Amino acid sequence: MRKLCSFLLGLVFLVHAEAGAATIESAAGVIKITGEIVDGDFDKLLKVVSERSEIWGFEDFEFVLNSPGGDVVESMKIAEFARDMWTTTQIIPARESYAFLRKGEVTCDSACVLIFIAGTHRRYIGYNELPDRESHPLGLHRPYFSPKSNAALSPRDAELAYNQLEEDYRAAMARYGATEEFIERTFRTGSAHIDRVSSIEFYNNYFPIIVPWLDEYMQAKCPGLSYEETMYLSKLMVQTDLDEEAKRQKDLLMTRNSTSYRCRDKIEAEHRNQAFAKYVK
Repeated sequence: MRKLCSFLLGLVFLVHAEAGAATIESAAGVIKITGEIVDGDFDKLLKVVSERSEIWGFEDFEFVLNSPGGDVVESMKIAEFARDMWTTTQIIPARESYAFLRKGEVTCDSACVLIFIAGTHRRYIGYNELPDRESHPLGLHRPYFSPKSNAALSPRDAELAYNQLEEDYRAAMARYGATEEFIERTFRTGSAHIDRVSSIEFYNNYFPIIVPWLDEYMQAKCPGLSYEETMYLSKLMVQTDLDEEAKRQKDLLMTRNSTSYRCRDKIEAEHRNQAFAKYVK
């Protein structure tokens, strides 16, 4: 029965597989994952990352997600890779610096959500409007088998197969920091429906922007400015009539801030080079 479950897992989320594989490309230094995720997309991603690294290196490593979901096994591979690589995952409907993304053209639903929460840095920009795809592009529902595959099973085999799928998917979500409430919300929503999560909900109720352990580690290794110092620097940056002492303080704070970011970039680049080496054949 375990073999049966393993086989069926490969068919999860393939209801719309005829739409074709996802487009995975490097654009302006970020990795864009667009469209349905199908078998083979993980290997395609590794190829794109390898080619990108020769030009951009690994100081910055970002996935811009625009996918309705897809094959859950492939999505789990991509999610694990995203976590291993300390990836910044992004869902950004509109941002000037990303002219190829416009409001209403971006979604991250079902298995795409797993990839998004696997990021160690998560950027989600939504709109405080109606709870539709255009305003809240992050959409939850439980994983499912293709109807054709599911209908071919006996009731007992369908139960056993889905129980295994649910166990694996819940474990993956929890590994990336999902709360029990977030996981339950996912499984309460049937595969024919979408439960949209606003960016405010996401950050206030479920996930921090940066995973806590990495945030604390970086603060220990590369001390930056305190909140008060950051606010003070912001104030100094907009003033035009600074006296000599204020200019000196501004320069010192800017130097400390820059030093902290360079330190973090170096640690992240070294880690990603080592992590990626595990995936190079």
